[in-house]
Amino acid sequence: MSNIININELQAFYIKMKEQLRIKNKELEEAHNVIDDMYAHAKKFSKFYDEGHISEIKYAQTKRELKNIFKYYEGRINKLNKLIPDIGDYINEYEKEYGIS
Repeated sequence: MSNIININELQAFYIKMKEQLRIKNKELEEAHNVIDDMYAHAKKFSKFYDEGHISEIKYAQTKRELKNIFKYYEGRINKLNKLIPDIGDYINEYEKEYGIS
């Protein structure tokens, strides 16, 4: 009977990992999109400074804030890039072990 419980627990964990893989891939895609959008907005913002519409102080403050946001999302992307293959490896091993295609 304990083998049945273990198999059921493994299957439940496998299902959770498949869902987590889907979620993490979506998070990764969203993080890339945010970075792409931020680069585009940062470029437009630099144009305002170049044209003299904002002060050098305001430009420096905003640039520092953007740098922190970029740093956060780049860290998130790096973390997801390390996590996703591990989840995928577990799923592949489980499917290979139990003959799931």
